[in-house]
Amino acid sequence: MLVVDDAGLVLMVRDGGGHRLPGGPQAAGETLPQAAVRAVAARTGVRAEVSELIGIYSDPTEPWSADLAVCFRGRPVSGPLRDGAVWVEPERLGELGIPAASRSVIEQGLAAD
Repeated sequence: MLVVDDAGLVLMVRDGGGHRLPGGPQAAGETLPQAAVRAVAARTGVRAEVSELIGIYSDPTEPWSADLAVCFRGRPVSGPLRDGAVWVEPERLGELGIPAASRSVIEQGLAAD
C-alpha cells in the first residue's frame, strides 16, 4: 500500500539493502482493503485508511508478485513508526534501492494526486 502523509512523505519499510512499500498477503475472510490496512499496521505501526486503488500488477521478477499484487493508495490515521519503517521524501526514492517495478507503482500512485 502506498501511504502518503499530508506533507507528501511516502511510508517505506527497510528491506535488506533497500526499501519497499509495506504490504502482505490477504488473509481468509479479509477484503483487499482490509488486508492492506492490516499489513501496513503490522509492518510499520502506522494505521492507515485506503483512499483509492492504484492498480493491479504482476511481475515475476518481484518477490511480492508471485500471483497478482493489488496496490492501494492511503493516508496515515494514527500510530508511531516501528523500527524498520521510515517516512521518505518522494525525491529521495531513487536513492533507496527500490526495484524498478515497485518504483513504477509508486510513481503511478503519486501521479494520482
